[in-house]
Amino acid sequence: MPPGFRGHGRHRRCQRGPMPQRIDGFIEPALLLLLRNDPTHGYGLMEGLQGLWLRDYPVDSSAVYRTLRGLEEMGMVSSTWDTDITSGPPRRMYRITPDGEEYLAHWADDLRATEEVLRAFLAAYDRRAAEAAGPP
Repeated sequence: MPPGFRGHGRHRRCQRGPMPQRIDGFIEPALLLLLRNDPTHGYGLMEGLQGLWLRDYPVDSSAVYRTLRGLEEMGMVSSTWDTDITSGPPRRMYRITPDGEEYLAHWADDLRATEEVLRAFLAAYDRRAAEAAGPP
């Protein structure tokens, strides 16, 4: 593809180079992972996502809250209002449930399997690229 190519779908390239593709729903296990140790509010989760991997790959805050609502409807997280905050309005605090812990474990298993497939693909790609380049 020519430099700066901007296509659509899986053929899209950012002008600044390759970017990881979005994995549909990947924000779910990321939020559950963040909630695994400590209950927190949505803003804290947004900060946590940036610390995990999203510093250069931001997620819209509305997507975070939409995902949290969906996880709560599925029983993966629960929430309560924290009214003990000394300043500002009460915040909704989220915590992972036992079902959420199980769901997170399934995500980790699926991601490990995906990692194996991706490593095999990349190894095959590198071999073919080296073959195409020929001897030095």
